[in-house]
Amino acid sequence: MYFTCQKKYTMVLKSLLLGMAVFILTGCDSILPDKFNEQEYTAEAIDQRACFWFADTLRDTIQTRILNTLGDTDTSWAHLSDNQIIFENFDRLIDSLQQQNLVQDTLLMIEYPANQKISYAVLSIEAGETSKDMYVYTSLEYVEENINEYVTVQLVKSDTNLVPASTNMGFESVSCCSDTLLIADQPEIVPIIRSRFLFHLDESSVYLVRFIVSRPEVVGPFKITLL
Repeated sequence: MYFTCQKKYTMVLKSLLLGMAVFILTGCDSILPDKFNEQEYTAEAIDQRACFWFADTLRDTIQTRILNTLGDTDTSWAHLSDNQIIFENFDRLIDSLQQQNLVQDTLLMIEYPANQKISYAVLSIEAGETSKDMYVYTSLEYVEENINEYVTVQLVKSDTNLVPASTNMGFESVSCCSDTLLIADQPEIVPIIRSRFLFHLDESSVYLVRFIVSRPEVVGPFKITLL
């Protein structure tokens, strides 16, 4: 009985030693699951384009849009909500805001009325363009006071319904497009792309673009690009 148990123990020990030798010779990567292996990630091409547009080297190409609130168009609307104004006066608003028309594949600087959280621009999709996905990116001119602030973008139809939007963006796009800001002499990493909104638009349509600023007193002028 003693001999049998000793023999079994010797065989198990040899198997363990053989397994350890195989582990050492082949390396961890061939044994560990794929999810534990080291990988390199690349930002989506569309996000890389946005990062390119926001680069400081293109600052000389920037166009400025100075926005208004809806109440600025007609002071008699002061007692109405924005949706009431839009529903009853959509075409008039589109005409009055043509100077704030947004352009694709362009770097735009957006300025809004002082201390106003909500302001508007216009987006026109020309006839002949098929239904398409459009990305709207925002970027802040960072200072210490606004590193945690943001701008929300909404596309409003003539019936006041909003175009559904997706705000998902991969972590690799955030990490691949960042900058370093000195806050109290300490480096702070900030995302150049502050937000990304994906909209699916219809052919030959016009939308009011609603910008909602988290804290207008500190956000300041912000940049956008439409791709």
